[in-house]
Amino acid sequence: RLSRSDQEPFPASVSVRPRASPFAAFAQDHDAFFVSRERAPPVVGPPNTNTVSVAFQSPLNGECWWDPLSPANGVCARPMARRYRSGESAGQVHGYRGRQYTLVQRRLPDGPAAADRNAQCSLVQIWKEAHAPQQAVATRKSRKRHKAKGSDEDDA
Repeated sequence: RLSRSDQEPFPASVSVRPRASPFAAFAQDHDAFFVSRERAPPVVGPPNTNTVSVAFQSPLNGECWWDPLSPANGVCARPMARRYRSGESAGQVHGYRGRQYTLVQRRLPDGPAAADRNAQCSLVQIWKEAHAPQQAVATRKSRKRHKAKGSDEDDA
């Protein structure tokens, strides 16, 4: 759908932003948005002062699912860091949990995941800590112990 010029590439109900971080603090329990440098509307005006600057972990630390018909291609849920990345609050816990879903590739059948450099977008989903689903709150070790059926998670 993203490559078809006769359709809107993203659902109208979900915003498109040029980058995953920083994101604006929000009042509801959760937020989701697409990230696309090429398709996002231009940023106009001064930057929002109530933002949260974060980092998302490498696909090596994420949970990956591989296409059964093309096992070199997949999608990875990359956990969001729990602390502010920069600014006056750098290093402090920000109170959100999140994931960035990115397309990934691997060179070998059991090889490590790497971001697909040709991918045009990703999806970010963020929850206030108190409203995060249990799998977003689980630590990395517990996610590995309770790996979902059908998932192929890297142990790197």
